[in-house]
Amino acid sequence: PDWQKGHIFVGLIIFLIVPFTRLVHIWSGYLSVFYLIRPHQIMRANNGKPVN
Repeated sequence: PDWQKGHIFVGLIIFLIVPFTRLVHIWSGYLSVFYLIRPHQIMRANNGKPVN
């Protein structure tokens, strides 16, 4: 049926996207659950100017 094909398709898409997200850290150990709840890292551009 079509719903099974859709279910497999969505699962494969998630499987392909995971290496490019923070979820890749799930494979690193039993403490990896904290990667799901920690805040995102803040990135700031320097553009060659001194940071105050």
